[in-house]
Amino acid sequence: MLAELRINIFQELLNTTFEVVGAECSLTLVQIGIHAQTDKHEAFSLFFDGPVTPFLPQRTYTLRQAALGDTDMFLVPVGRKGDGFQYEAVFNHVF
Repeated sequence: MLAELRINIFQELLNTTFEVVGAECSLTLVQIGIHAQTDKHEAFSLFFDGPVTPFLPQRTYTLRQAALGDTDMFLVPVGRKGDGFQYEAVFNHVF
């Protein structure tokens, strides 16, 4: 399933909410950072804004989004942003 998650899918989901299953919080997809995009390779980062509590330590979480369903993503907290934290998920696909 992760190999099917391409940049264009997430571009359509910008500013939507992803529920963190089991953590009783949600994250908002606020930015997509494109590192490489060719016919044979895509590398990109997703940046999510989340609340100050609960703080989500680095690990794999199941994220639930209405149009996407359940997807496991490895999230890394990258810093404090406003009144919450920002998290990053990195994808690197070779086709």
